Amino acid sequence: YGQPIGELPAEPTKDAYTFDKWVDKDGNDAVFTNVTKDIDVYALYQKEYIEYSVTINNTSTGKVTVYNDLTLLQPGDTVHYGDKLSIYYEVSPNFVLKTFTVDGAILTGEKYVVNGNVTITYEESETFTVNYYNYDGSLIYSETGVVIGTESKYHKIPTREPDEAYEYTFKEWTDKDGGQIDLTNVTSNLSAYASYTSEYRKFALSVQNSTNAKLSITRQGEELKNGAIVSYNDVLVITYELTEGYSLVNFSVEGATQDGDSYTVTGNVKVIFSEAASIYTVNYYDEDKTTLFRSLVVGHGDAAVYSKIPTKDSDTTFTYTFAGWTFDGKTYTDGQSVYNLTSN
Repeated sequence: YGQPIGELPAEPTKDAYTFDKWVDKDGNDAVFTNVTKDIDVYALYQKEYIEYSVTINNTSTGKVTVYNDLTLLQPGDTVHYGDKLSIYYEVSPNFVLKTFTVDGAILTGEKYVVNGNVTITYEESETFTVNYYNYDGSLIYSETGVVIGTESKYHKIPTREPDEAYEYTFKEWTDKDGGQIDLTNVTSNLSAYASYTSEYRKFALSVQNSTNAKLSITRQGEELKNGAIVSYNDVLVITYELTEGYSLVNFSVEGATQDGDSYTVTGNVKVIFSEAASIYTVNYYDEDKTTLFRSLVVGHGDAAVYSKIPTKDSDTTFTYTFAGWTFDGKTYTDGQSVYNLTSN
């Protein structure tokens, strides 16, 4: 009682303020030299704008600008707690934004409210163009904006139309000289060219043969049937044997070039074969071998039937009776037929 306070507590702190003194509840200076009763004292602060630095870490060619209200900040300028900053950046041509961060300020709406030393970090990544060409040099696709060190995102498989002899399957992308090209780690502008594998075109073999004749189609000794698959430039050997007593009606081969019995495939192969029974003419003559009695048309193996009996007048010495027809060294008597005829 009546004694001074021996030691005051440490000065308190408050963001953006400086401690001034201790006061009573009415704001009067607190008296600590002659304490005669319990007292409450309160910290009094003076508002003080703390200056904070603004640092821009920008190793790229892009432009970063900072405004405090309407004032463009220059290197070395400071800001105060609660200041509201507008921060803008412009990405360089052929680059994309990689990193943009702001420390020491809180984004509120479109402004950054300062609460400490402000550090702005800005980075860009370079981008490139990858042009994709087909085998003939025609442009298929141009991919722009490929970030350095990343993979091209164009993955469509190109095509090449078949020609007369070959059909093509995409193999890979190469450089202009056919060498390897890395599209998974792009570090420069690139031109990629489609390369293809080739193989002879495939064609169908169609055989039209409704007869009993033997029609043979072989490829290097392999017998081929209707519906077989052949390739361009395959050599087919095609032969046939007519049925006995039959004649050729039609034999044709489409989709191949002929060299004797060999046919070189150039397209879908169509073989057409047909035959028909041979037709003969049987002429009946008198013994003078000049006077014609009758002509008959007879199919192969059919009977030649002429039932009329010829006559011959008697002369002064003899009478004559028909004895038969002679053919091929044989005599056919009255009423007989000529069977199994195999020639005229």
